[in-house]
Amino acid sequence: MINDTGDVSELKRFNIVDSCGSDVRVHWCNNLGKQDSYTFKGNKIETLNHKAKNYLKALPITYATSNRGSKVMQNISNSSFEIFTESINKNDYEFLASMLINKNAFIEDSGSYYPIIIEDGSKLIRNELNVPIQFKLVYRFANDTKGLRG
Repeated sequence: MINDTGDVSELKRFNIVDSCGSDVRVHWCNNLGKQDSYTFKGNKIETLNHKAKNYLKALPITYATSNRGSKVMQNISNSSFEIFTESINKNDYEFLASMLINKNAFIEDSGSYYPIIIEDGSKLIRNELNVPIQFKLVYRFANDTKGLRG
């Protein structure tokens, strides 16, 4: 656009990438009941947690050496993730901190939504003078992966 004095408006271009292999897109419900979304473009750390329930074997009427000891009845594994933003300003941090109101959220992967439970969200300040802020979100999938029973 050009006005009467010849001033030309600036040209802005937006490159919208639907998905990236290293990015994590989080969707959550804000305090007004609407959906907010943010794409974390920083590092992602995955941790695999295992939990098993052990029980003593019941002794039958006849004794055998295989009847001694304990038996694993159920294995449960779950992955927890830590994702980071790139350097953000205070307004972006306040926006991201609003997702901590509700611990339930969703991540988007190739058009599919997976329920997650937010375990922690924190602010990392690298330097008090320049104040580059980084937001860290810790989450896990809402559904555990259950192994063998019995």
